[in-house]
Formats: sequence, structure tokens, C-alpha cells
Amino acid sequence: MIEKYLKLKDPEVIEGGYNEIVPYMTNEPFVPKAAVQNLLSLIADRLPQAKTASPERFYDNGILNELKTEGFFR
Repeated sequence: MIEKYLKLKDPEVIEGGYNEIVPYMTNEPFVPKAAVQNLLSLIADRLPQAKTASPERFYDNGILNELKTEGFFR
């Protein structure tokens, strides 16, 4: 992804970028409610409905919760 989207070709630069990103990544790809709320806040000026929208309407972590309970992420 780093090579494709940043259009990088140098393997050392790509690996360096990867190594910088990895500590911030998680094995459990849950959607944080705060992240969705932040996005709604960002678009609220252009889309007034976003000011009162519930973040939970835009994501569902149900399947991920089931997978976590079953030990999938261990």
C-alpha cells in the first residue's frame, strides 16, 4: 500500500515507512465511536444533519466483537 498510494519505489524508504506505521496499528480492526464522531464534526458545516447524527448509525462492530469473543484475534 505504501508503494502504491505514495508512489514510492525505493525499498528502504518503503520499509522505513512501514516500520514507522506498524506500532500504531492494531490487530483488532474495530471502528472507534470517537473517530466516527470526529468525522461527523468535520462535515457538519457542509451537512447540518451530521451535527445531530448518532455515530453508531454508520458502523457495526458486531461481527468483530463475535470474532474477538471466539479468540480470532489472538
